[in-house]
Amino acid sequence: MIFQPPKIDFNQMDFQWQHRSIGVNHDLAKAIGVKKLDYPHVLDTTAGLARDAFILAKLGCKVTMLERHELLAMQLQIAVAQCENDELKSRLNFIASDSRNYLKNLEEKYEVIYVDPMFPEKNKSALVKKDMQTLQQLVGKDEDANELFQLALSRATKRVVVKRHRHTPIINNQKPSHSITGKSTRYDVYSVC
Repeated sequence: MIFQPPKIDFNQMDFQWQHRSIGVNHDLAKAIGVKKLDYPHVLDTTAGLARDAFILAKLGCKVTMLERHELLAMQLQIAVAQCENDELKSRLNFIASDSRNYLKNLEEKYEVIYVDPMFPEKNKSALVKKDMQTLQQLVGKDEDANELFQLALSRATKRVVVKRHRHTPIINNQKPSHSITGKSTRYDVYSVC
């Protein structure tokens, strides 16, 4: 059975934005280093459904999204092309690529590199949201997350941010500079400057 990912629609996300209270105090924004009048250029190495990329772009960051899975890549390309908010669209750039290959061949560096590998399966009976279950079934496990993380460290000028489940061990046994922990998610921040 082929699992279809949930539709990626920046116009719908933009419409729903007005009902959300997200600003520079959001955990993701703090981890990335978003501050008033300071909006870093972020490389999102694991774009997936692009929700985090959307939030960062709405807050003012320029975001380059990478995705290697063919179906997700096609959806992302269409979503950016169909985005009706010109300001938002100008901040979103999509490249269909395996992030490891992209980083290996990268000549310039990004201020912030964001890594959001698929969370390891939990032994608890509680299920993740349906769209995330579908995404996990579609793309599988991120067996190469440690390699991607090490490449990211060598290509960022300010920081690498790794999104983890709150209780998931740190990536590659490498202690972060600091972490920002929410109810279910933790952002491990690795300063590189």
